[in-house]
Amino acid sequence: MQDSIKVGEILHDTFTRLNSSEPVGISHIFCDLLKYYTTEPLSAGEQIILSHSLLEQGILDIVLDLLVTETIYLGIYVNLLTLTVTLLTTSKDPTIIQNKYNINESKLNKIVNSLFTAVHNALNAQLSDRADYLCPITGQCLSHLQSLAESFGSIRLMIISSPSFLYLIVRDDGTVTLPILSCLHSLLKISIDDLKTLKSNLVYNLLDQLILKLGQKDMKIASKSIQSIHILIFKCTQLQPDRLSKRYKGVSHVIKRWQGNDFDDILSEVIFKLDPSVRFEDERYTAASVIQAHWRGYHKRKRLIELRKVVISLQSRIRFKRWTSVFNRRCEKAKLLKYLMKSDQIMDYSIQQQTEVFKTVEKLPAYKIHKYFEKQRKMAAITIQNGWRCHKSKVLLLRLRKERGRLMETSAITIQREFRKYLLNQQKKFEIDQEIRNWRESYKSDWDHGVELLNEQQNKVTEILKQYYEDYPESCQRLQNCQDIVKNIKLSFDLLINTSKLPEPETDLKYSIPKTRTESLTKSKISKQGRT
Repeated sequence: MQDSIKVGEILHDTFTRLNSSEPVGISHIFCDLLKYYTTEPLSAGEQIILSHSLLEQGILDIVLDLLVTETIYLGIYVNLLTLTVTLLTTSKDPTIIQNKYNINESKLNKIVNSLFTAVHNALNAQLSDRADYLCPITGQCLSHLQSLAESFGSIRLMIISSPSFLYLIVRDDGTVTLPILSCLHSLLKISIDDLKTLKSNLVYNLLDQLILKLGQKDMKIASKSIQSIHILIFKCTQLQPDRLSKRYKGVSHVIKRWQGNDFDDILSEVIFKLDPSVRFEDERYTAASVIQAHWRGYHKRKRLIELRKVVISLQSRIRFKRWTSVFNRRCEKAKLLKYLMKSDQIMDYSIQQQTEVFKTVEKLPAYKIHKYFEKQRKMAAITIQNGWRCHKSKVLLLRLRKERGRLMETSAITIQREFRKYLLNQQKKFEIDQEIRNWRESYKSDWDHGVELLNEQQNKVTEILKQYYEDYPESCQRLQNCQDIVKNIKLSFDLLINTSKLPEPETDLKYSIPKTRTESLTKSKISKQGRT
């Protein structure tokens, strides 16, 4: 209860000053608010309650807008960043704050960029007490980066792969080299499982700069560099061993100068990984002994197999010669016996056949024998005719096949010629269409200009006709008035002519009547002319 009362008083004081009309800078109010986290004796519970209350009031957005829009001194700028990081990292579980108050990656990216901006401004500032003033600011900003990376895992690789962070590593400034290398080592340690997703070019750039740092004489810088190199080499699986060996050939003598210190184990592993001569020395000895043993065994086995083959071949040759001579003699005897037996059988069979034929012929009458031979001659003639017809049919078939092949070839040539003609016509048609399309595109601007001129002329004619139709009634009225005046003038003129022909006694009447009429006509004419 006392914690919430004290936090309520702090919040009331802060927002009262923010809403007041006093000419006090907002940045100074937030710097005073930061004192409650640093100098005032607030407990951990009070700090957590105060952080949640400020985040609920949208204080983070105000601070981010202030960092972007307002020109602030470097010290106040760093204090505002310290307040922001403190608000985000006070809780034991920052993911709750991230989900509850909508702390997305864009806001975290703004905070990280602001921290890098503060470091760059501190390094670029031209101050007399540069080392005493800038080192705390740089170390403070880098510690804030470590705190954010420990709390929010989504920005670890973003910090490592940031061009600003690489620029800080490349910058050869002895006052900030050790803090930056310490920050890099901490970031690599807490993001070991995510290093596989880093781009290989970025990893090689980091390795280049870390190996360059080994050329300095400071042992702490060398220790941090060696530890970072060890993590990058053994945890980044995207690095190829052959490329590492070629890229860092001859670097081992630079690394070996740091032997004899507390990090000899890591140093030997790095040398073993980078230098192929050291890395493959044991493997060469082992491979040589294995190859020699296998070669000796192979040579002995090969010699034994050759001797066994020689003995077996000699024995087989001797046995073969003995059994060949015996087998040849037996085969000759068997062939001779078989030949004699077969010749006897053939002789007996031929004698028997001839005897049976003679007996049969002697028994048959002459006309049957004549008929039999006649039948044999007919069968022979039929066989010859069949052979001849078959020959003629084959010749005709070959001729038809040749004719069919020639016709098919002619047909194929005709079809190909017509198809090529069709393709040529299609190509010409396409070229003509393309030329028409190109002509239309080339003259499209002139056509559009002509259409615009035609529309403009049409609009002018429309306006003239509209004006004419609007003025037509008035013109008709003017024409009618003019016609009336002309009629009156003609009438007056006729009256004057007629009065000149009257007799003398009527002169008084002439001067009395027409005069008044002509005066009225002239007056009406003048009035109408004035109106027109």
